[in-house]
Amino acid sequence: METAKRILLFSVGIILTVGFIAIGMTIFNKSKTSISNTNAQYDSLVSQYSDIEYALYESTGSTASGSEVARLIKGLDDDSISIYVKNGAYLKNNAGSDSSEGVKYTYNSDSRKLINDKTESEHYINPMASFSCELKRDENGCIASLTFTQE
Repeated sequence: METAKRILLFSVGIILTVGFIAIGMTIFNKSKTSISNTNAQYDSLVSQYSDIEYALYESTGSTASGSEVARLIKGLDDDSISIYVKNGAYLKNNAGSDSSEGVKYTYNSDSRKLINDKTESEHYINPMASFSCELKRDENGCIASLTFTQE
């Protein structure tokens, strides 16, 4: 009788253990999907936040001062975004041509140092000038370039 009682308690213990493990696995699988969705939403928010500095120039009719454009160029911290500038000298020298991009500035470009040099007319950005902005996005919806045109 004592042996049967031990076998019965051992069997009940194993059944309860297997039951708890099954419940735990079910909860884990359901939460794994939820965690995956949460991570995807987080990645989306981080992507949007990284572009927030440039996204405020996206609204139509907004203008930026030359000092803002210079600050953006000096503050470039990655090579995934390019800034093109068409200042007055660029527009005058390229009137009638098909060159529509402007002077290109990237994180690694040496031309970033020339934006305050008045002798480098196509690179110089007048801090008091007013610029309109056009944003271009890549196939993932991230900002790829900004083009500032002096008005």
